[in-house]
Amino acid sequence: YVNGGIFNIDTNAKLTYDAKVRICLAGEHLGNFSVGGYIQQRLSKNAFFRADASYRFEDVNPYWKYYAGNHDYWYDRNMSEEKELRIEAKYTNNRLRTEVGAAYTNTDGYVWMDSTFNIRQESKPISTYTAWVKQHFKVWKLHFVEQVYVQKSSNEDILSLPLVSVYSSNYIEFATRNKALTVNFGIDLKYDSKFYADNYRPSTMTFYN
Repeated sequence: YVNGGIFNIDTNAKLTYDAKVRICLAGEHLGNFSVGGYIQQRLSKNAFFRADASYRFEDVNPYWKYYAGNHDYWYDRNMSEEKELRIEAKYTNNRLRTEVGAAYTNTDGYVWMDSTFNIRQESKPISTYTAWVKQHFKVWKLHFVEQVYVQKSSNEDILSLPLVSVYSSNYIEFATRNKALTVNFGIDLKYDSKFYADNYRPSTMTFYN
């Protein structure tokens, strides 16, 4: 593999960016590559807008092609490369401890295991759409970190996602007597709206539809 990139290290600039590429020039994965980068615009001392984009063209995980176990066996699965495009944008305000963002992912050649434990590769691209809000509240030594995600899959039969996911982290933060250690003590809560969750097959340690 050969790696390359352009990296902006001027942390004082209002506009910063990075770009990187990785490509395989020889061997079993010849032709595989990935590219990605971001642009970040500082809006004020504590706020900025950032956009990320990435694309990868890679062979599927060898596990999906070759496997031999006590209860399952598959060999030399004929699968095409997996192609994935991801675009993400977010606004962050460090003073308000707020983040708002949205993302789009398109995967062509998605690999999955069906209910009969056969390995499948979807012939049509699958898209996912995600939007989120993160808010960190602080009162004295008490912290309340709340995250809400809204997401949708273009093919719920193969890739099912909860429409709404909520993650709540609530804790008290304090230092030990000699201030050598910071302690966080609290509780995390997670909620997912109703959706069809994948089953788990212990013999192959994989989830199946």
